[in-house]
Amino acid sequence: MTLIQPYIDYDILVWEKASSSICHKLCLYIKRAIQSINNDGYNNHTNRLFKICAIFELSDMYQYQLCLFVDDFISKKLPHSFDDVLFHLDSDVQNNCVTKQSSHMNVP
Repeated sequence: MTLIQPYIDYDILVWEKASSSICHKLCLYIKRAIQSINNDGYNNHTNRLFKICAIFELSDMYQYQLCLFVDDFISKKLPHSFDDVLFHLDSDVQNNCVTKQSSHMNVP
């Protein structure tokens, strides 16, 4: 899975919001890859395989990467060009280390 994970993580914040059909196909490819790696049947549930392999499903990967991005934004670790593009977060959101409150972050 270490051969596949970097390709999934790369730019997930941008393409995860693509059309649902593209994301659905990608989810299926990821599930097939996990099943193949674990020599599991194609019609078996993959939830346990995600746990065994210790990797996130696509929506969880997106949430994780979004939290890392927001943390970098709050910590001012992003390039200065993001200062003009992204609006500043409310102080209460910054103090809560933004998880599900990422809707406070507006991208024009």
